[in-house]
Amino acid sequence: MGKTVNIKDLREKGDIVLVVFKEHTLGYINLERPGTLAVLRACVWKGADWSSSPTVPLPPAEYKVRIATPKDFDDYNVAFVGYNNDPVYKYIYNSGNEPVYAEYKVK
Repeated sequence: MGKTVNIKDLREKGDIVLVVFKEHTLGYINLERPGTLAVLRACVWKGADWSSSPTVPLPPAEYKVRIATPKDFDDYNVAFVGYNNDPVYKYIYNSGNEPVYAEYKVK
């Protein structure tokens, strides 16, 4: 089932949260602009409505995203180098545990 945290609580850890949206898009949310998902890789065969958009608006309601793990970068065929050693990015190191979800509210 996983645990859930408020995305605002991650601010002290970094300004950008690496996430998986609806299990079909790897991207990140800049906590300065929490209503927008910056897309790193979207998979239309997993259900993404977009394939080449650099950013997409997040639904205007309370929603959950899964915090990305290094394994997600392998799964989506995106290089993890650069994200793994920059303290501005927040992700989950321990991919063997249950998933961690972040809740956000878009006003």
